[in-house]
Amino acid sequence: MLKSKLLLILIAPVLPGQAPHVPEFAVSSVRPNQVGNSGGKEGFEEKITVTPASVIMYNVTLRSCVRWAYDLRDYQVFAPSWLASQHYDITAKPSAEASVPEMRLMMRRLLADRFRLIVRQEAKELPAYAMTVSPSSRKRERFKSSTGGEQSMKFSGGSIEFHAYSMADLAERLGSRPFKLDRLVVDKTGLEGTYDFKLEVAEDVRGMKLAFEGMEQNSPGSPSILTFLQDQLGLVFKAQKAPVESLIVVSGERVPTGN
Repeated sequence: MLKSKLLLILIAPVLPGQAPHVPEFAVSSVRPNQVGNSGGKEGFEEKITVTPASVIMYNVTLRSCVRWAYDLRDYQVFAPSWLASQHYDITAKPSAEASVPEMRLMMRRLLADRFRLIVRQEAKELPAYAMTVSPSSRKRERFKSSTGGEQSMKFSGGSIEFHAYSMADLAERLGSRPFKLDRLVVDKTGLEGTYDFKLEVAEDVRGMKLAFEGMEQNSPGSPSILTFLQDQLGLVFKAQKAPVESLIVVSGERVPTGN
C-alpha cells in the first residue's frame, strides 16, 4: 500500500513576488570519481567528512548523497539503479559556518541544481521487525541504567559494549554495520531511559570478525545476530510490516552540470 504524502520538486520555478529563502553552498565542486567508476576493490570505499565549514564527499554514489542529504536509511530510498553505480567527488562550502541540518538542506539544493534531481516522499509498508522483551525472561536484568556520559558502542575482545543506549537507539543501530539487518527494527520493548549492556559475540577479536563475516555472507551454520540478542538479552524479534517514510527519486541526470 502506498500513500503519497508530499511532492518535492526541488527545481520548481519561483513565481513573481515570491522571495523564498533556500539555503545553498557558496562554493561547490562535483566531479566523477574515476576510481569508483572503473570498479575494483578501491572503488567500494566511500567517505563523507562534515565540518562546520565544509562537506567533503569522496567516491560517493548519488544514492549515498541522497541518503545523507535527507538523513535516511538505505531501505527508505527508492531510486533507479544507476544512482548506486555512478561515483562522484563532491566538495561544498557554505558562506559561513553551518550546522549539519543546514548542510543537509544545502546538499538537497545542490543535488537539485547539479543533477536535476526530483524526488517525492511516500509512506510505504515495508518489512520490519518488532523488537520486544520476552516477558518470561530475566535477561532484562542485563540492561543496567546508564551512568550517563556520551553514547558509545565499542569492541572489547569478542564483545560489543553499549553505553548510554536507549532501546530506540539500539533498534536504529541494528540496521548499520556491523549488524546490517535487512529490515527496519521498531522498538516495542517499553523500556524507557538509557542503558549500559554487553553483547558477547565470540571469544576474541578474530572470532568476532569471522562471525560477522559469516552473517554478512549468510554462510551455512552462521548464527544470526538476532540469536545473540535473544539468547543474551532476552530481546525477541517478530517479522511484520510497518509504515516507513520513504523517498522516491522520480528523475535525475547522471552527468552533473559544470562547476
